[in-house]
Amino acid sequence: MNGALILAEDVTEQRQLEEQLVQSAKLASIGELAAGVAHEINNPINGIINYAQVLLNEAHSQSSSTPSTDRETRFLEGILREGNRVANIVHDLLTFARVETEEHSPAMVPDILRDALALTDRRLQKDGIQLRIEIAPNLPPVRCRSQRIQQVFLNLIFNARDALNTRYPPTAGGWTPDEKQLSIRVEQVERDGAPYIRTTFHDRGIGIPKEHLPRLFTPFFTTKRPGEGTGLGLSVSYGIIRDHGGEIEVESVVDSHTILRVDLPVDVEHT
Repeated sequence: MNGALILAEDVTEQRQLEEQLVQSAKLASIGELAAGVAHEINNPINGIINYAQVLLNEAHSQSSSTPSTDRETRFLEGILREGNRVANIVHDLLTFARVETEEHSPAMVPDILRDALALTDRRLQKDGIQLRIEIAPNLPPVRCRSQRIQQVFLNLIFNARDALNTRYPPTAGGWTPDEKQLSIRVEQVERDGAPYIRTTFHDRGIGIPKEHLPRLFTPFFTTKRPGEGTGLGLSVSYGIIRDHGGEIEVESVVDSHTILRVDLPVDVEHT
């Protein structure tokens, strides 16, 4: 073909940026909606919980036990249980929509991880989960809100626990400690020439289907059974890490493993 000039432009990066902007706009809109809905639900659900608790206390204080009072007690316990579940969902919605005003401060990621593990270690041991921790020496600090990063770590640890318990039920047996294992590693890496602290959570649990991975950080999306999760834990975690200038990435193979990497930029002013 003579005299023809073909020009090609790689727009992959531009399209990825556009998709990220669209996703950020969606998350912002969902956050505003979530805050409004949560505030509208919060007061009445607290009233329901309080009234149910008062009636339940009265039922328990009755000296005689009859089939009718036992039945009422079961109903009240059910109302209280489901009311608390709604309250937990509201709490997650408010957390998802919260605008932070607290200033970031220098912190050591290994210290944040240790605080998170102090809250989860007994549960992991009870479930027979083998915990393996690797922390590289001489790590520099990051600049963050420590409690928010701890919240992310707790979400990821509990998700790993659920995945491991699904694949290796605590009461079933037939597995070795090396199989039911959660490995966590903290190290320094580079992203685009800049230093980051990477915390990797590697579990050998049930895994996540490939088709679910693109939606994993979408609000209200969950792979758990109904009633077992709000679908906000990972989306909240994603928002927290991005708010800190970091990245969170996932790879997974069904019935093999899940790896989540949390990268936070190093606080270069305090290194």
